[in-house]
Amino acid sequence: MDSDAAAPGVRKSDRTRLTILDAARVAFARKGFSGVTIRDITDLAGVTRANFYYYFKDKTELFVELGTATYREVLEVIETFSDTASPVIIDQWVSRYFTYLDRNGAFVIRSEEDMPQDGAFRTAVARSHRRAAQALGQQIAKASSTPLAADEAATGLVVMAMLERSWLIHHNGVFDAPRDVVLAAASEVIRRLVEDDGRPGTSIQEILPRVSVEPQRCRDGTQLEPGRAPAQQALASHRHASGSTWPHRPEVIRATGRTQT
Repeated sequence: MDSDAAAPGVRKSDRTRLTILDAARVAFARKGFSGVTIRDITDLAGVTRANFYYYFKDKTELFVELGTATYREVLEVIETFSDTASPVIIDQWVSRYFTYLDRNGAFVIRSEEDMPQDGAFRTAVARSHRRAAQALGQQIAKASSTPLAADEAATGLVVMAMLERSWLIHHNGVFDAPRDVVLAAASEVIRRLVEDDGRPGTSIQEILPRVSVEPQRCRDGTQLEPGRAPAQQALASHRHASGSTWPHRPEVIRATGRTQT
C-alpha cells in the first residue's frame, strides 16, 4: 500500500492514516469485517500496531470511516446525474459510476455480507441505502421526459442494482465482455428509462436482448449452460444478491450488493 506516491502534498502523518485506510479497504474486501484482524491491516499497510492505534480505536471505527467515505463518494456521483441527460452525458455518468465501483465495489459488496451485527448499525445502513436510492431516483425523475410510473426510491434502487451487478459480473470475469460493451448496455437501459414516451420498442424487455455477448468459461472454471443467460447463471452459481449501505457518524453510508466467496 503506497499512499505516499498518490498524495505527495500530504503530510507524513496523514499519509500513514490514508495508507491504513487503503489497506483496510483491501482487507475487508477479502475477508469481510469478522474475518479481518488488526494484524491483517497493519501487514498490508506496512505499519506497526502502535501506528494503527494512534489513528483508530479499533477495527469497527476504521470500518465505519471507510463506510462514511464510500457513502460520500457515491452521493457525489449521484449528484452529477444531469437533468439534461443527453446520451453523451449518460454515457459519461455510467462510466463515472463504474470508476467509483472500481475503487469501492469489492469492499462494499463483501462488507454487506459481513458487517457488524449491531441492530442500530444495520438499521442505519438500510436508511442510508434508501437515501442514496431516493437521491438517484429524484435525479432520474428530473431528467425523464415523462413522469416516472414507479416510486423514485425504487427506481434509484433498480438502477444502482443494475450498475453494481453489471460491474461485479464483469469484474469477476463471469463472462468475457469488453468493459465498453457493458458500459454501453447500461447506458442504453438508463437512456430508454429517461426517454421512454410510451411508444412500442422502448421497454426494458426489448432493450436487453440487443446486447449480444459471447459467453465464455468463468474464471473459476464454471461452464455457462447453453441457452441460459450468462448473468442468470452467474447469479445462480455464485448466489449474488444486490442491495446495501453503510453507517457513518452518526448517520450511515451505503454499500452495494452481496457476494459469497
